[in-house]
Amino acid sequence: MNRFNPAMCLRKQPALILGFALVLLLVTTVHVSAQFPPMQNRLMDTHQLPSSTPPPVVPPVKLKDNQTLSDYRLNTFRDFLVQAGQPQYRSVDGQMYDLQPLTDFLNWVAGLPNTPETEDMLKTQTRPLPAWSLVYGRVAQVTDGNGILLWMYKQTDMTLDPKLVRVRNYPREKSLVDGDIIVVYAKNEAPYSYIDSQRGKSTIYSFNFGKPVTQQEVELFLQKRPLPTIILSPRTNRPPVTRTN
Repeated sequence: MNRFNPAMCLRKQPALILGFALVLLLVTTVHVSAQFPPMQNRLMDTHQLPSSTPPPVVPPVKLKDNQTLSDYRLNTFRDFLVQAGQPQYRSVDGQMYDLQPLTDFLNWVAGLPNTPETEDMLKTQTRPLPAWSLVYGRVAQVTDGNGILLWMYKQTDMTLDPKLVRVRNYPREKSLVDGDIIVVYAKNEAPYSYIDSQRGKSTIYSFNFGKPVTQQEVELFLQKRPLPTIILSPRTNRPPVTRTN
């Protein structure tokens, strides 16, 4: 089973606890590249996509009275988890996924105190759905049938250091325009390559939102795999307890 190492993200400043939570999402280059299925070929698109799409210039967020940037990022992170978790059940390559355990786990981690005990405890934990990432950013371009080019950010204020990625199977793709914000859970897949307008090859990371499922498919899924109940203890260092009904 894949395990994460939070040691690099815990420091003396409490404000960095959100950075630690975001590392758990496994959306960085190192983690994502390690999760592609073995022997999976890279996708290639020969459409004339732009050779370079400049990232948007975004002003700093306006904080409320007595609100710190760390507070803003943490509150927004929790809101993003709610948005990304809908719909709860998705199908990717014929396999059903329940995303609620990932939402519960990340919410629990975000509320943990920044202590050495927390660091030691988290080293023993396994993140649910390690092949799925929380992806959020601004639309750079909606391609012709090949998904969305998205400026993805590491911090929830979405002002600095975006990375261009591709998200496909997003259900509201046709209604998007450049600059729109999307927040989703999506499954890591093989990198996406395309020939740009300058006849050069570009390769970026790619994510699959998944496909919707029917209520009948969900009921059959739950019958085959009893729905787990995760009991979280956000005010302690105790790990989530998973029980099967």
